[in-house]
Amino acid sequence: MTAVKRASAAPDVRGVRGELRRDEPMARHTTWRAGGVADWFFRPRDRDDLCRFLAQLPAALEVLFVGLGSNLLVRDGGLRAVVVHTHKGLSGMRATDAGEVHAEAGVPCARVARFCNRGGFVGAEFLAGIPGSLGGALAMNAGAFGGETWDLVGGVEVVDARGVVESVERARFATGYRSVGLGRDR
Repeated sequence: MTAVKRASAAPDVRGVRGELRRDEPMARHTTWRAGGVADWFFRPRDRDDLCRFLAQLPAALEVLFVGLGSNLLVRDGGLRAVVVHTHKGLSGMRATDAGEVHAEAGVPCARVARFCNRGGFVGAEFLAGIPGSLGGALAMNAGAFGGETWDLVGGVEVVDARGVVESVERARFATGYRSVGLGRDR
């Protein structure tokens, strides 16, 4: 049996407005209501807060993102990582004058479907059948009823481990059935 090293030192998070918790029970954040604790659990207030937080984390700390925790099973031994909970802090959504919808990673997919329906946008109806948040749907190219998440995407904004935001065009991603990857130029 190999011992897993626990992320023991508190991350230095000066100027961060979000909520940082130690030993957070992940059962509170999954649809299965099961699982061990995360060493650290961070709920950012917004995208800028997330960027500030990530910029201050030691590179050695593993970071895992969780939205609604739909169908996420966390082992009883917990997560030796910093879990970033996107659901409440990254929940902005708006329509642009260019006829696009911009939604953040923590927005529930069903909410995106309703927003698009009310705004006269077509093609996102299948998202009503996806139980998670948009970030998770993008990460796995979630789909239902013949539609897939990446069929709707023109581009995304990504945040790297240093907290730097970059706009990435859809064409740079290779997508398939329940899979997404960056092309060779990335």
